[in-house]
Amino acid sequence: MEKIRNEICLSCRNKKFDLQKGLLCYLTNEKPNFETSCPDYLNEEKYIEEKYLISDMQYINEGKRNTLKIFALLFFAELLSVIVQLSFISFNNFSVVSIVGVTYSFLFYIAIFYGQKWAKYVFSIINILAILAGIVFIIIFINRAYLTEAPKLMTKIFFSMLIYSFNIYYVNFNNLFLIFFDYQNNKH
Repeated sequence: MEKIRNEICLSCRNKKFDLQKGLLCYLTNEKPNFETSCPDYLNEEKYIEEKYLISDMQYINEGKRNTLKIFALLFFAELLSVIVQLSFISFNNFSVVSIVGVTYSFLFYIAIFYGQKWAKYVFSIINILAILAGIVFIIIFINRAYLTEAPKLMTKIFFSMLIYSFNIYYVNFNNLFLIFFDYQNNKH
């Protein structure tokens, strides 16, 4: 019977070892004395799993809060950029592109928030292409300095490139986001 008790106690969270007495109950400080089952038994493996699940949920919830804040901040920064642009430059094709860009960002933020892998990949590719296009535009405007709106447009392009760069970093490399995204992706 003692062998069975020891096997049960070895898998219990409430065990402790004493060099003099051997395996003891942490709660009673005595050798195990139950017959078939211990009323204070806590399965150590289950305890560890639950502990990690709680820890993971804390990271997931923190990632969710951060993601909501970041996506809202990025969306309003892009929206503000379009509003500022429209106040300085008359409505033109570039304005339409900017409005479409803010709309696509908003839709991708929603899809990514809900764990859609395709949205994350397409969003990253579009942001990389937008950065490359921004570099090309800056090179073109430097060579065509006669444009009167070039400084304002260059500021807009530079600001947009910063947002696109942060988008790429956040959805691909931020640990809290990645934990939250994996959770969302597995949930759906």
